[in-house]
Amino acid sequence: MKKNKPKDERIVQINNQIQSEAFLLLLVLLTTSIFVKSYLLEQPVSELLTELLLLGIAFIYLLIRGSLIGHELIDPSKHAKKLRVSAVIVGSVFVSAVTGVRNYSLYHELYTGYFDPHFLAILGITFISSALFMSALVFLVSSVNRFGQKRLESKLEDENEEK
Repeated sequence: MKKNKPKDERIVQINNQIQSEAFLLLLVLLTTSIFVKSYLLEQPVSELLTELLLLGIAFIYLLIRGSLIGHELIDPSKHAKKLRVSAVIVGSVFVSAVTGVRNYSLYHELYTGYFDPHFLAILGITFISSALFMSALVFLVSSVNRFGQKRLESKLEDENEEK
């Protein structure tokens, strides 16, 4: 039988940090791949299914695993709420800008200019829909976070009662 040698906590923390950074890097690379394939290479969504599936699985894993162990995914403070609202707005503006540039470059002959009502309507609809989608994602993550925190608190209370 092998004996489990105790590991230095600092080494374990460094290893966890490296793995966390590698996971984050993979998420950024997947997102970049989706962006490049869809906007620059103009590939259809069917060509992006692998990246979208992997990104979705990673997101769902983080949500479920985080809630099971009671890890606080989102800071519940007032300042953090303002940052989330700002992030939703900035993200929606970014999505609208990228979509607007691509839309105008593909269909510029159908518009009378940048201030064409149809073009502006597309930008407005894109902004609203992306803001609603991002808000729903933030709400989902916040709800899972609250559930995980309640679960952790009840688990800790049960442990305290047993002592």
